[in-house]
Amino acid sequence: MLETLWACFCAYAAGDEAYMLSLASDGSGEVVYETFDFERDARLVRLSWSSIPAAAPLTDLDDIFGMFQEYAAGERLEAGTPLRLELLPSGWGGIVRSGAHDGGYVWFQMVVGWQSLADAVAQVAGALEVPHSRESEIDV
Repeated sequence: MLETLWACFCAYAAGDEAYMLSLASDGSGEVVYETFDFERDARLVRLSWSSIPAAAPLTDLDDIFGMFQEYAAGERLEAGTPLRLELLPSGWGGIVRSGAHDGGYVWFQMVVGWQSLADAVAQVAGALEVPHSRESEIDV
């Protein structure tokens, strides 16, 4: 189930405006998720969870998903610090940590390479009936 949701996240981030996915977990093994239909020009995708190590390196979508899976299974730090990841199809993303400096957020800038994003979409596309109408526009 979580893998299918992640596939939807990847598909949206690749430019399929029909899907947005939000995932959240308190580290207890339960994952709360929502999917949304957005208007054609909506571009923001959010992946949310309760707590992850702030210094953890995130280099691609596989790292992000693996970290989320571990946290959701209770294998990461304790719950209580809301965080979210925002991934834009432009290739920019970051982890936002609530309650820290800079107006309540710490922003860890991260560039998600289109090559790794395209690979992630390709790996899960077979499990979805989601058209990737803009996949050809991805600069890999």
